[in-house]
Amino acid sequence: MDKLLEDFARLDKSFNYSPIFHLRDTPEPDDGLYFYLEEYAFLSTKKSQYSFLLGANDYNVNPNLYVIKSFKNIEKKEIKALSNIVLKNIFNNALGKNTHYCKWVFLNNSYLWGSASEQKALISKSIFPQSLKEYFLPIVNNKIKFSKECGNKPSDIKKINSMIAILKEVRIKKKTFRPFDTWTRKKTKLGKGEVCGFVK
Repeated sequence: MDKLLEDFARLDKSFNYSPIFHLRDTPEPDDGLYFYLEEYAFLSTKKSQYSFLLGANDYNVNPNLYVIKSFKNIEKKEIKALSNIVLKNIFNNALGKNTHYCKWVFLNNSYLWGSASEQKALISKSIFPQSLKEYFLPIVNNKIKFSKECGNKPSDIKKINSMIAILKEVRIKKKTFRPFDTWTRKKTKLGKGEVCGFVK
C-alpha cells in the first residue's frame, strides 16, 4: 500500500495522487499482533474531467483499495473540503465505531481541518485544531480499552496516545516525518501551516 503513488504514476504519468490522510498503527506495546495502514487520497488527471476520492487499508499485509466517491469537474473549494468526508469514513473500517487505530496520523495541510477559525489559526499562528483532538479522543480511548482487554501492563497502557501531524503534502508522500529526531530527540522543525500534537 505504501507504493500507491508510484503505482498510479506507472499506469499514466498524468495521474496526480494527493494523499489527504495517512494512518499507521501498532499495538502498545508492539508485540507483533498487527500492523495497520490506512490512507485516503484524491486522484485526478488533466486528461479527464473525472476524479476520485480513494480509500485504502492494509491489515497485516492484506491490502484493500476502493473508490469512496467519484466527481465530474470538481471545483477547488470542493477538493479542499474532502477532508470532511475522510474523517467520517475512518469509522467505516471493520471495527466501526470501536476502531482503535490511531498511533500515527498524518494530514495534508492543503485540505481543511477543523472550523474556519481553527483553519485560520493553523495557517497564521500554527495552532493545532482543538476539534481534531476531540475527534480522535474516543479512538484513543478505544485503544486503551483494547489494550486492557489484551491484559497489558498499566505502565504500557499509560503510553497509549495518538500523534497527529498536519504537514505539507511532500512530507506525507515521502513518509519520513518523525516528531523528534531519532538520535538527538530534538523536535522536528515544522514549516508554516504545519503543526503536530498528541491526543491522550
